[in-house]
Parts: sequence; C-alpha cells; structure tokens
Amino acid sequence: GKRFEFEINLNISRGIGVSLIDGNPQELLFVKLGEITARRFMDGKGGEEGEIVVKGLGVDNQLWVTPYPALLRSEGIKTSWKRDLRFRNSGVMSVSLVKELNLALQPVELRVDGGLVLRLADMVRRVLRAG
Repeated sequence: GKRFEFEINLNISRGIGVSLIDGNPQELLFVKLGEITARRFMDGKGGEEGEIVVKGLGVDNQLWVTPYPALLRSEGIKTSWKRDLRFRNSGVMSVSLVKELNLALQPVELRVDGGLVLRLADMVRRVLRAG
C-alpha cells in the first residue's frame, strides 16, 4: 500500500475553563488551562511523534468562605512522545511501542481546604450512588 505522512497542529490561544458544580447547585471548582498547543506527526513509515503544551494551569476553590481560594497553580505542563506503530502482538490486538515519553511540570503551588475536600467527597458519593 501507499504510505503517506501527515501533521496535525492545534492551538487554543485563550485556553479552556471548566466549572465543577454540585447538586445544590454550587460551583466547587473552576479549572483554567491557559494557551494550549498540540502537535501530532505521522512519518508514513509507522512512526509517530506528538507534543502537548499547556501554558498556565489554575484550579480555584469556589467555596464562598475559604482560606485558600487558589487551590493549584502552575506555569505550565509539557508532554511529548515518540511511538512505533508497526509493532503488533499476535495479530489480535494492535499495540504500539512507546520509544520515548517526556513530562515536564513547571513549579506547582498546592493549597487544600478541608471543607472543599469534604464537599467533593460528598459529591462523588452521591454520583456513585446514583450511577
């Protein structure tokens, strides 16, 4: 068969924000990922390279009264990989061989409010019971 190469690039310049809201409803957490860039390259010979970079990560405690409104802060995360997609295991299951995997995390500041942990645990119990 014919082999081809391709590359995909993604850039979300303003980032993404997601809120976690319990059943009351009250916002418990707000997660903000800063600028996101992602790249995936396939060389046409069974090799793959990829990279994901997030510039800025924040998780905010949204409880109305809290000693730690900023739960987690980091300047960024970077992960990259190289795989060989030609590796097969007994023809039944498709398996790829990871040749290289890198993860870099900029300094992280973490401050946990016990009240938030209790609210999150309660929410998880309710979801599991309902499921």
